[in-house]
Amino acid sequence: MGNCTPVRNQLKGAYTGLWRPRDTFVVLVVALLGAIPLDVVAKEITGTIETRLNRVSQGEKLGYIRARITSGTKEVLRSSPPVAVFMAVKESLPLETINPSEVTLDGLTLEPAVAACAVDGSIVLRNRDRSPATFVVINKESTVVFEMQISPGDKAVYECTAGADGAESRQIRVTEWPLVRGTIYVGEVGTPGVVSKEGRFSLLAPNGTYVLRVIGQTGILHTVDVEVDDQPVNVGVIKLSPAIEN
Repeated sequence: MGNCTPVRNQLKGAYTGLWRPRDTFVVLVVALLGAIPLDVVAKEITGTIETRLNRVSQGEKLGYIRARITSGTKEVLRSSPPVAVFMAVKESLPLETINPSEVTLDGLTLEPAVAACAVDGSIVLRNRDRSPATFVVINKESTVVFEMQISPGDKAVYECTAGADGAESRQIRVTEWPLVRGTIYVGEVGTPGVVSKEGRFSLLAPNGTYVLRVIGQTGILHTVDVEVDDQPVNVGVIKLSPAIEN
């Protein structure tokens, strides 16, 4: 019989060239890393925004008069201050996809009065009033970019498309109630956040460098540079003076 060793070596070499056990290990590791949700590696960015509204004492109320005829003037205190936050990316790992914020018409106020979204994100507009309401969004050129009548209990989605000059604030109006006003801030690539009635906020972001923007009804009120590097970040208390809130 002839020597079969060269043939076996050729077959072994061909097999080795096609696939090796360590290749299996590498593929498994890559697959597992790809399956890890981004919120596992994203870090929490927290802080508190102190505004005139969340400095109001418990005994003090902000009054408004309903446009409808009622038995009397109703005093209300907004459940959240009229600010939102937006973490604009300078440089970062891929961002997590988050659920859109909501702006709700309830009791003839928009809650929250200010909301933010990233470019190509969205905002849910919801009507909890007892009558149909026409939501209108107006850009900084005073052009109507969205208009839709929403039935009681129903909602619509506003798509946050880019402005002509990038990030911008857009006004929300309700046709049936001219005094009802709100603001949508459309940022660039980034992560929007909601501010609680106590002024606290929490965002998730992967490692990178960012600019945290505090958004009011007139636009950007304050900015803070933020660097995320494997640890949660607390930016502390951001105090807004009454002058820049208005």
